[in-house]
Amino acid sequence: MRRRGRHRPGRHRYGTRRYGRRGTRGYGLDLDVGAYGNESAIRADLVGLARQRATAAYGAEFGGEATVLVGDTPLDVAAALAAGARAVGVATGRYSMADLAQAGAHVVLPDLADTERVVAAVLPDRAPGYQPRPA
Repeated sequence: MRRRGRHRPGRHRYGTRRYGRRGTRGYGLDLDVGAYGNESAIRADLVGLARQRATAAYGAEFGGEATVLVGDTPLDVAAALAAGARAVGVATGRYSMADLAQAGAHVVLPDLADTERVVAAVLPDRAPGYQPRPA
């Protein structure tokens, strides 16, 4: 996807969108209804925007951990947690797996190379040992 060291803030989610169209077909993930870093400089805005799009597309609410934010900074993780969303940290930027775990990510991945692992991280019923956090 992207070589380490060539990260530019705000561009990582756009790369995830392209990845999602190729890599997650057949897994029930629709990344076209998401929100991406190039759409707002304020990360917390992205959770609400993604929820609005998902509701419009599917006619259902996607509150709590039914919304998943995949990001590579502690600010991404904080935005997810503040909105009650599931936080999946990906250590493809300048922050380590330990940094993202310390920020409170539900799951932390080294990268997005393993589609099965990404799907398991994003879909709670496929993540071994996953327990929802208390409200």
